[in-house]
Amino acid sequence: MVENVREIKDGLFPFNGDELHQLTFLLNYAILAPSHYNAQPWRFRLSNNGLDIILDKQRVSRFVDPHSREAVISCGAAIGMIEVAAHYFGFAVNINYENTANSDLLAHINLAGHYDPSADENAWFHAIKIRQTNRK
Repeated sequence: MVENVREIKDGLFPFNGDELHQLTFLLNYAILAPSHYNAQPWRFRLSNNGLDIILDKQRVSRFVDPHSREAVISCGAAIGMIEVAAHYFGFAVNINYENTANSDLLAHINLAGHYDPSADENAWFHAIKIRQTNRK
């Protein structure tokens, strides 16, 4: 089983790419994060300095979420998906949360060396793609 996982990892993740390519790959998991009313209220900005997570206020309902609280929580879920996926592929992450009232920038992420995920973290990664919404 472990060999199959490694083959999957080697076949997809750009281990030989630069950090920009690796973060781009991890965004495939960020966009699978759950969000309030499935609004996906995030934008991502990639640069040579890393990845910025930005609140997209155009995707926030001013009636349902007037203070953008749920939207920010949804962006936190996207950040969490990036962290889980990075760990699965063997990378630690630095997440710097921004705390400025006048900016929609929520966090900045960089890859930060090697990481050995636990069995639970590997299971969390595999749950990302099979997660389903339950409205009961």
